[in-house]
Amino acid sequence: MKKCTECQTKIEDRSQGRRRLTCSRKCRDARTYRLELEAREPVFANCIQCNKTFQVSTHQRKCCSVECRKKRNAETAKQRYAEQMKTRPAYKFRQCSWCEQPIKLPYSSNSPNKYHPDCKIQARRARDRIKTVRRQGYRSNYLVTHEEIASRDNYTCQLCDQPVDMTLPRTSKFGATLDHRIPISKGGADTLDNLQLAHWVCNNRKSDRTDYAESR
Repeated sequence: MKKCTECQTKIEDRSQGRRRLTCSRKCRDARTYRLELEAREPVFANCIQCNKTFQVSTHQRKCCSVECRKKRNAETAKQRYAEQMKTRPAYKFRQCSWCEQPIKLPYSSNSPNKYHPDCKIQARRARDRIKTVRRQGYRSNYLVTHEEIASRDNYTCQLCDQPVDMTLPRTSKFGATLDHRIPISKGGADTLDNLQLAHWVCNNRKSDRTDYAESR
């Protein structure tokens, strides 16, 4: 019994000719590589991070250890990022998703939908109105705002003929809402001609009736 020259595993040599020195093909290749390195002339280089002299097996190594290589990569990444920040503009312009006018944004902004402060409120109200119409069983993608209908109706409730305060919240008693002249449940369409401005309380009282004006 003898031991492998690489892993020190006991091997049984039954060969009649050249005697085995390793236990497997893997150890044989490792032994061949080790002998080749030992036969080479030693090559030394200076570490680019700590300037320490070390022996290298190839000329591609530039750092003496894994820690120096990690520090070098981190410093290189910081320098590359600093150079990019110098050439990158601080702001960029994108089209507003509601009014289609240019809007100034930070360069790092990646959100697809961007609005002006006022346009963001109007877009949210338009989406909420569409959700309400869809809950009533009518498929609609008709984007319209309270301000557009209010301007057309002269900021007057079409159910009680009283002025509507547009600054009040939509859920307040006299807040501005959009009412369908012919309710969706009665076959009305979600179009500009079928929409009118109304107080929240008036819209709630009307419900889905079509004869509300005669019953007042």
